[in-house]
Amino acid sequence: MPRGRGRTDRQPKASINPAPGPLVPKALSNYLGDDGSHKHPVFSLSLVDRAYDGDWGWKLTDADSHRLLRLLCDMAAISWNAVRAQTAGGHKRHHYQPVTSLCSPARRRLRELELQDFDDRMFRFRDGATGRLWGFERDGIFYVVWWDPNHRVYPTEAA
Repeated sequence: MPRGRGRTDRQPKASINPAPGPLVPKALSNYLGDDGSHKHPVFSLSLVDRAYDGDWGWKLTDADSHRLLRLLCDMAAISWNAVRAQTAGGHKRHHYQPVTSLCSPARRRLRELELQDFDDRMFRFRDGATGRLWGFERDGIFYVVWWDPNHRVYPTEAA
């Protein structure tokens, strides 16, 4: 093979630059997966049931507000994997709950809100012995629906 022949047959390498996308601020880079999904909980208030005036309504005292803000901040600071791994008393602290297992007023309220087909399970964050934050999780986003300070959406004998 003559010297340099290989070089003359080569085409110059084109510079391959992916289409420019939105820049991710460095402060958020640890929170997003390579596919853009959220590795940490992101909270959306778009589905909050503000009209409900029962046991799990949004009539918050100052103490409730501080308690809820602390929960949101604590959960947003860790990954979804870490959230799901937390336990209390040998049980998952935060977990999915089948909608069919919720109390009948909660199931009825989901139908009234037209959320019955959002998912067949809700996710709930536990705060203390009785506090629960209920909603739906999709693609790392937690859509808040109810704050249940007294464990009424899914009552248990311990509550």
